Amino acid sequence: MLILGSWMPGRGLCRRTRRYQPWPGSVLSSSICRPGSLAWPAFCWSANGCFGKARAGGLSMKRFVNQTVSGLALLRGLALLLLLLALFNLRPAVITHSRALVLLLDVSGSIKTADRERARQAATALLEGLEETDRAAIILFAADPLLLTGLTPPAAALSLLSVARLELPQAGATNLESALLLAHSVLADANGERLLVLASDGQTTAGASAFSPEILADGQRILVLPLGQAAAGSPLALGLPEFARPGENVSGTISLRPPEAGDYRLAISVDGQTRAERPLELDGSPLELPFSFLSGASGQSRVDVSLLDDSGATVAANTAMVELSAAGTVLVLTKAGAAPSPLAGALAAQGIAVRTGGSYDLPADSAAYAALSCVVLDDIAAAELNAAALQALTAYVSSGGGLLVSGGTASLGRGAYFESPLADLLPVDTDLRKRLLFTRARLLFVIDSSGSMFESAGHVSKQEAAMQAVAAALEELNPQDEFGILSFDSQPKLVQSFSTVDRREEALAALSTMNQGGGTDLQAALLEAMRLFGPPGPIKRHMIIFSDGITASYEIETLAARLTDNGITVSTIAIGRGANVEDLEALAKACGGNFYRAEQDELPRISSTEAASLSRDLIMEGQFIARPSSDSPFSGELAVGLPPFRGYLLTRARPLADVHLSVDNAAGAVDPLLAEWHYGAGRVAVFTADSGARWLSGWLGTPAYTRLWASLVRRIEKPAAASGLQARVQADGADAHIVVEALSNENSLARGLRVVGNDPDGNAFLLEETAPGRYEARLSAREGFSLYEIRVDSGWSDGPPLPARTSAWFHSAGAAESAGSGRDDATLQQLVDLSGGGWLEPASPQLPPAGLALGRVSLRWLFALLAAVLFVFELALRSFLNGRLKNVWQALRAWWRQRRLEAGEYH
Repeated sequence: MLILGSWMPGRGLCRRTRRYQPWPGSVLSSSICRPGSLAWPAFCWSANGCFGKARAGGLSMKRFVNQTVSGLALLRGLALLLLLLALFNLRPAVITHSRALVLLLDVSGSIKTADRERARQAATALLEGLEETDRAAIILFAADPLLLTGLTPPAAALSLLSVARLELPQAGATNLESALLLAHSVLADANGERLLVLASDGQTTAGASAFSPEILADGQRILVLPLGQAAAGSPLALGLPEFARPGENVSGTISLRPPEAGDYRLAISVDGQTRAERPLELDGSPLELPFSFLSGASGQSRVDVSLLDDSGATVAANTAMVELSAAGTVLVLTKAGAAPSPLAGALAAQGIAVRTGGSYDLPADSAAYAALSCVVLDDIAAAELNAAALQALTAYVSSGGGLLVSGGTASLGRGAYFESPLADLLPVDTDLRKRLLFTRARLLFVIDSSGSMFESAGHVSKQEAAMQAVAAALEELNPQDEFGILSFDSQPKLVQSFSTVDRREEALAALSTMNQGGGTDLQAALLEAMRLFGPPGPIKRHMIIFSDGITASYEIETLAARLTDNGITVSTIAIGRGANVEDLEALAKACGGNFYRAEQDELPRISSTEAASLSRDLIMEGQFIARPSSDSPFSGELAVGLPPFRGYLLTRARPLADVHLSVDNAAGAVDPLLAEWHYGAGRVAVFTADSGARWLSGWLGTPAYTRLWASLVRRIEKPAAASGLQARVQADGADAHIVVEALSNENSLARGLRVVGNDPDGNAFLLEETAPGRYEARLSAREGFSLYEIRVDSGWSDGPPLPARTSAWFHSAGAAESAGSGRDDATLQQLVDLSGGGWLEPASPQLPPAGLALGRVSLRWLFALLAAVLFVFELALRSFLNGRLKNVWQALRAWWRQRRLEAGEYH
């Protein structure tokens, strides 16, 4: 009313008559100012106060109308803006203490009824511990998941859980992947901390058995509530290589877990002929036995192993197949200028064809890999391998080739593998810069300032490229590190004395003013550098030399000895084609550093790698013992007779890698020594110690050394005579899931083929193409050994001659989904590690303490309500100004009076 009063000038507004009403609101004013009206006192006060002021200020009717129209337009525009915001449904982030909890309950056939009830009791305790502002959802799963309730208040979820039947149809299989994906969708829009409690035994017989971060919602943690007993393992397991050469001695392992102590007999048959039979007196504890046999001439070798009790009854049996093929050549490469690797000699002693070379011999043409079964990179820095060769190597491994990488002072993290395509190939993470303890270091840049360094090649001179390299290297240093810059021509000149990295800009500015000099005397620069470093101390001292020319003659051995005595290591970078490569390489080698030959655009990457390796020490040295993994039968064969070794490079195993050998470090943690995984159709292995030049020198010439490399190469190598088909069989509930991948002669995926097979009874079946080059079929699994023959009948124009054939075998000890199968702790631990979660105690589960978390609040309804209020207010205001409210008021009064008359209140 006060605002409207200030907009409507006039006089005599509050009189009880209509005599002095020269403004458009006179009709309305008479109704407002009627005696008895509740609005009358306030309106009269407004009229006498505000209207008088408006009149005194000379407010004209035209100005009043313009302000009124503008005000109404502003209100309507604001209402429309709020309506648009409601449609967009803005969800700003807010800090909250609330939680969103999904209970994922396994009700498959492997979970006993008693365990299901324990899961219900544990879930009830968790729901009772939630706050009213928290939300909870419940999912049951077996072959398929079922959402009992979405995110709802804990009391509602608790009420539903108490009466729910914990069972589902198709309980004969477990698809944990689909259950996790459903939980992902439930938690996708949840507010606050996101938790998933998985009550399961970890057995998964359908869907993926290895999981990736994509199945988890952002910030979701998995808390495992284990059900059932830990798996005791198969009573009898076989460890054999997938491929072997015809007529060679094949080594394997037999893992025994007898059901009880007693006298047994172990029988081994190869290709239907009994090769060994021996009595065993077992005490019930696990036992691992090595064995070997001579493979056949071609095709496959079948190995049958049986464990018999004293009555001759079979307690356990297992069968495995070894594919026999004449493998190709193993290419063993070392860094440029290094001696041939002792690894190559160990392979040759085992009858493996070997070709050696330097890093420059890595083929860049994919056709050059056709005759190779495996590539070995022995202590080679990533900078030594060009991009085209790395691309061809990646394609080779993806198509089924083998790759072995051994450590050393220039390999893995020390060789900046994390900045190259090799990072994706390896089963270990080599970039551990955030994990390592940093050591204080002094780094001196020694830069050639002779005239040739100021010549341009392309758009930048060598001197400018060196300055960029210094800037890149300084980014890798720690705050406590110190650096200095020394230029030299015929005489050394100090550009920047040793300073901390916070004086980086000052040093680069001084470097940019470096003047062109005359000759090149590196010896004088090295002597001045030793003076600048001062006497040896507890800090690391390293020098990087940039030069493009031929220096005056000097005694390399003498200078190198003095530098070494002073604890100074030296790396050299030869820039361009005219550099004195021999002297610079000899100096770096003698002083324990690295030598690089590079063009201008490569300098920043090389110098930053040098600085990173200096300030972050990746080498662990001492006395170490290789520890075999209990989950890898292959590691038991490797670890037999391995002596201690003296060092290795720090890495971290990736989640899907198989770690065969590991090391307990001084900090109590476990580091990988030998890790392996599948990359595409091929295999990649990493050995984090060296091949014998430094840390494994005590292994050289021992049978264990030869066996290590030969067994490893045979495990990962690619058969030379490949059919283009790669087949495997795995359990999928009660089915055998057959997967075949077809590759053309150019190692591309072969599409549109007709792939058929025969089961062990001779029945034919057709494999359907489920993805480009991938063909699958599911058959009922039979107990015991099954061999499936696979062939391509038609559609392969760029593959091997038809019919191309292969085979796949499968051994099943019985139904895959049963209550006695035991708990798969490895799968459950994988999910815990992947999400950063933890384990819950089934008897008394407790969620971790609630902390602050980001949640999102929907403002849709608030914006919609505000828009509606503004629309109503704007319409009422517009009607008021047009005098229409009087008619509305009179109609309402008449209606109310009529109602009272009908009720008999008036006579």
